[in-house]
Amino acid sequence: MFHKVPVQADSLMPQDLDLQAFERLLDTVVASFNVIPLEDAVSALASGALPPRAACITFDDGYSSWLSGVVPALQKRGMHATFYITTGQYSGRPLWHERIANAVRHCDADVLHLGHPAIIPLPMTTLQQRNFAVLYLERSLKYLTLPAREDLLINLEGLTGTTPEQVPVMAVSDLRAMHSMGFGIGAHTNDHPILVYCNEASARDEIGQVREELAGLIGAPVASFAYPNGHPFADFSSKHVELVKQAGYTSAVTTQWGVATVGTSVFQIPRFTPWGNKALNIAWQVGRNLLTRPDCV
Repeated sequence: MFHKVPVQADSLMPQDLDLQAFERLLDTVVASFNVIPLEDAVSALASGALPPRAACITFDDGYSSWLSGVVPALQKRGMHATFYITTGQYSGRPLWHERIANAVRHCDADVLHLGHPAIIPLPMTTLQQRNFAVLYLERSLKYLTLPAREDLLINLEGLTGTTPEQVPVMAVSDLRAMHSMGFGIGAHTNDHPILVYCNEASARDEIGQVREELAGLIGAPVASFAYPNGHPFADFSSKHVELVKQAGYTSAVTTQWGVATVGTSVFQIPRFTPWGNKALNIAWQVGRNLLTRPDCV
């Protein structure tokens, strides 16, 4: 599982895997695994016919750098991937964490005061302090309801003189181009809420409406869903698994570590990200993941 892979590392978000490191990781993956399309893996999993060392590559959210960065890297190695898209960005609502990064990047105050009792004042005089501010604000806003999160984002942007329009989004033309190249397109809600903090109507819209919207954009059915944040119990429940089924998806993925086996529900397929920068580190992380039993709701 991957997210943003910038062509060049962003000093404000050093935790992001840049393209050079990603390509090194791909070389290790292609040498060690039989990478197959997710739809093929879901069908084979259900019938007990997965090929040896089967693995799938997935991406979440939707970024403007994908088409120029990760897509050529995958094509060069003949590797398939499925991209789970958050569609609010096509209606003027860029990814919420990218709005945080944009605001922190452009903040000209020495200390950022959001005026919220649960959020501490954030010094902004050094790059390290701004790195911390991005991570701290992401953690602070992640588990809010959508209205509460939006209120704080608007406040943050007002204090820093920024707007959502400044945040790069993944173009619809990029989405269609990736689909036409044969890559999988999956759904990742409209606005990336934590589903357990949504009422039933909102959760149903976030799960079902996004499928319809994406299908209209690419002119093809959308078969798979990725739960936002993706941890069973903490982020989604059995109720949301049922809503995914009712919406017409045939599979869904989590962020729970572990390996899918014959007994794994195709609506709770585990995923993990190897983050090592050397083959030995990656091998150790993959080995640990193989031994992890994923939780399910």
